[in-house]
Amino acid sequence: MQKKEPLSVFRQFTSLKRLPVGLGKLVRLRRLELEATLVRYIPTDVEGLTCLRYLDVFMVSRDTQKNETSTLSDLMNLNHLRGKLKIDRLGELKEANDAKKANLHNKKHFRDLCLRFSGIYAHEEKSMRMTVDENVLEALQPHPNLQMLHIWDYSVEDSVPHHIFDTPSLRTFNFVECDTLKERLIQYFPGDTRPSWASNW
Repeated sequence: MQKKEPLSVFRQFTSLKRLPVGLGKLVRLRRLELEATLVRYIPTDVEGLTCLRYLDVFMVSRDTQKNETSTLSDLMNLNHLRGKLKIDRLGELKEANDAKKANLHNKKHFRDLCLRFSGIYAHEEKSMRMTVDENVLEALQPHPNLQMLHIWDYSVEDSVPHHIFDTPSLRTFNFVECDTLKERLIQYFPGDTRPSWASNW
């Protein structure tokens, strides 16, 4: 019997606006690249893609009332993901429960993680947004094997997430629109152990 090849969806489909219904039935799908496409949400059945090895971006969506879009909790069982992942529009979240269920700390093959706190709720009342952002970042604790961490648009200026200090392999930070947090982190790390600071992602 001929060996079946793993499936891939590549970024050259730049005009793609919507993923097909029944995506979760592609149980052999290994690679899903969406960042260069026009896709703005991921359907609910992504949780069934347990063979997936590479997903370049996961878009958080507020359109969950239609039961059409995935939540962060749908990443729970995708423990073979590797390489790098961007989680975009974290500002759409109003609490941290789904972020915790994503179980990033069980995904040992990740080396590069980008967390972007943009979204519709990112500009709401500042103290409320800071509380949500802080809880979400705490909930998105990565595996200790993580080497690069990128944080965009994080609203909290006076608190450093504790899990950063529990990530011994971390070598590079990148902060965009959160310079105060960067300055605080510099103070926490001695010069010999301080990670480098990337200029972009």
